[in-house]
Amino acid sequence: MQGVNISRVALVGAGLAVLGVVLFVGLWAGLGSAGVSNAPRLFAAMCVPPLVIGVIVGGYALLRPASSRPDQPVGDDDRHA
Repeated sequence: MQGVNISRVALVGAGLAVLGVVLFVGLWAGLGSAGVSNAPRLFAAMCVPPLVIGVIVGGYALLRPASSRPDQPVGDDDRHA
């Protein structure tokens, strides 16, 4: 079971990486053809893809079914109580 989870995580991570690269190239080319100068183009192309990836990952973390959540958060134990 652990190997399946690692493969799934690697696949999702690779998909998010490809999404980031595609968004960067698309924004760079799209803003360039719109006549935007290089500094704002670079700023938008560097900042928007991580924002989109963060929204996707954050949305998944908030909206995933309760059955796939761990019973106890990592690092939350009774040793320090």
